[in-house]
Amino acid sequence: MRKLFLSNIIFLVLINILIKPFYLFIIEVGVQNKVGPEEYGIFFSLFNFCYLFQIINDLGINNYNNTSVAKDNNFLSKNISKVLGLKIVLALLFFGFLWVSVFMIGYPIDYYPLLWIIAINQVIVSFILYFRTNISGAGYYKWDSMISILDKLLLIFMLGYLLWVVTDNEFTFSILWFVYAQMASLLITLFAVVFIMTIKVGFHGINLFPSFDLTVLKKSLPFALVVIIMSAYSRIDSIMLERMLDDGGQEAGIYAASYRMLDALNIIGFLFAGLLLPMFSKLIANKEDTRPTLILSYQLLMAIAISVAFFSSFFGEQLMLALYPDYANIYYVSILKILAWGFLGIATTHIFGTLLTADHSLKKMNVVFFLGLIINVILNWHFIPEYKALAAAITTLITEAFVAIGLVFIVLSNFKYRIQPKLIFNLIAYGIILFGFYYSISAILHLDWLISLFLGIIVSFVVSLLLDIINIRELKAILINR
Repeated sequence: MRKLFLSNIIFLVLINILIKPFYLFIIEVGVQNKVGPEEYGIFFSLFNFCYLFQIINDLGINNYNNTSVAKDNNFLSKNISKVLGLKIVLALLFFGFLWVSVFMIGYPIDYYPLLWIIAINQVIVSFILYFRTNISGAGYYKWDSMISILDKLLLIFMLGYLLWVVTDNEFTFSILWFVYAQMASLLITLFAVVFIMTIKVGFHGINLFPSFDLTVLKKSLPFALVVIIMSAYSRIDSIMLERMLDDGGQEAGIYAASYRMLDALNIIGFLFAGLLLPMFSKLIANKEDTRPTLILSYQLLMAIAISVAFFSSFFGEQLMLALYPDYANIYYVSILKILAWGFLGIATTHIFGTLLTADHSLKKMNVVFFLGLIINVILNWHFIPEYKALAAAITTLITEAFVAIGLVFIVLSNFKYRIQPKLIFNLIAYGIILFGFYYSISAILHLDWLISLFLGIIVSFVVSLLLDIINIRELKAILINR
């Protein structure tokens, strides 16, 4: 399983590194620079507001389905049509709850067109993710990997054309065109994933009111609670910024600009989690040891997190000025540095939370997430009025650290694992070496951020090999077999 994980995660990361960072740092940055931080900040806040209700589209079905398909080969063919019927009903409920909440919060009417297009896109995303859980749960990992980048690949062509080929005299770019392009790319991706599902497992129609759906719903609700609370504490920052401050749109836009690094890192985190969930589920179902896969995946993701955090600390100013030449200042940079270090906690949550999800050990995990949500809301409510986006960044760092430590202790308790001294030593040694490297090239050599980025990738990889974070024997075996 370690070899299977390593071979698939290499493929996943490679194709996503080619597509998604380009989309985030070229296309999305181009959109934000085109429309300005305030207009983009409103979009970012509305997107996160809709995302809070995204769980209604799912109610834990995707995670439950992924683990069930991985454990039972017949689950998919028996239940796909029934689950699809249930998801259509849930999509209607999603729009209903969203409408009531929009009315209660009192969003301005001129926000509505943007808000509802974002909401429609969220429904499409939910169906894409459901089909992807069937594909990955059935073991078609590389098909799932290809689908994971399709919408972003399409957006690169669509938005690239609108941003740089069409001139301002021909077309005035607005944030609405950004979400229209997202809708088009998601619809094409949905058709593609349905086509793949039809070929791989067949398609037997949609049953809107089967009796089994209630059973599926009951079993998936604990998974839903996990997602609800995680979504709340990770997405509420920008909503509170936009609603609590007179210049909330501007502050949310500044926060979004710096949060983009966290979004880029989360791409890798979600890839790990998506690949690990069915693998952990199979290991647990077969009563096999999950520890080797847990340690391998955690070391790999933390190695990436530590390297990016140091890079952001030493080259954050150069990076932000390159991305946002008309807007960036020291305020942007400070937020970036804080959020980058917050990914260490998020990386831990991705790995240990996925193991607990695969084991269906959700009660204690939900307690930790709920406490994290309380901490997040209290700190934001108290400090945002004075420190604005900086307060939101610090709150994110504190919340993610708290949640990560809590999940580690739950895993150690539930699985009777002990902390591995070698793992801790390797990561500390890795961090010390990278600190010395980044300090040297920034403070002594004064290298450009782009050159430093490529050197940092090479050095991080070499140090990972030397410290056995990446096992060279397994890597050779994978490369030879391919």
